Amino acid sequence: MQVYIKALRATFVGLLAFFAVGLFSTAADAQERQHDRILFLTPVPADSSDAMWVHEMAERLRNRAQNKFRNNWQVVEWAAIRDLLIGSGFDSMTIVGADMAGNFATPLQADAYVYGEMYRDGGTPITTFRMVDIRRTGLSGWLTVQGQPGDPPRTFADRVVDSLENQERVARYAKECNMRRDRSEFRRARQAAERAFEMYPNHPPTAQCMNYVFQGMQAPED
Repeated sequence: MQVYIKALRATFVGLLAFFAVGLFSTAADAQERQHDRILFLTPVPADSSDAMWVHEMAERLRNRAQNKFRNNWQVVEWAAIRDLLIGSGFDSMTIVGADMAGNFATPLQADAYVYGEMYRDGGTPITTFRMVDIRRTGLSGWLTVQGQPGDPPRTFADRVVDSLENQERVARYAKECNMRRDRSEFRRARQAAERAFEMYPNHPPTAQCMNYVFQGMQAPED
C-alpha cells in the first residue's frame, strides 16, 4: 500500500536532522558543487491505481534528466530518496506530498526540487509539476505535461524531459544573471536576463535578479 505524507511528524524532523548531518554532504559542500543538485520527487497520483505508474515514470525521468542535463545538473538518485524514507521510518515506496517536499529537499542537499500531481483526463495522463529554487539555480515555476492515451511510464517520462529542456535553459540564463550581478557586471547580467525573458517573460528568478541589477546600476559609484 502506498503511503502519502500529509503532515509533519516530530520524530520525522529529528530523523531528517540526523540524515542531514550523518549521511549527506554539508551545506558548504553544496556551495562548492559545480553542478546544481536537483531533486525530482514522485508525483502524487489522483487515483491510487496509478501509484506504480508514477513510480516507474519518476525513475525514468530521473535517469533521463541526469543524462540529458549532465553538464549542469546532478539529479538526486532514487537510492538516496529511498534510504531517507526507510531511515525515517517510512515505507520505501512512500509518495511525498507537496506539504512535505521541502523537508525532503533539505537532508538530500538539493539546490532545487520538483514535485507534482498526476491525474487522467479521459485516459490521457497529465502531470503538473512545481519547480522550487533553493540556492539560485534559476529553476522555478510551473510545468504541465500532457501525454497521449495509453502512454506507458517511460514514454511519458521522455515527454517530461523534453519539456524540461527550455526550463533548464532559462534557468541557466537566470543563474548567469545572478553570477554577473554578484560581480557587479550589470550590463552582462542584464543581457542574460533579457535572454531569459525572451523565453519566459515572467520568469520569477530572472525578475528578482533584474530588480537587484537595476538597483546596482542606479547606485552611486564610490
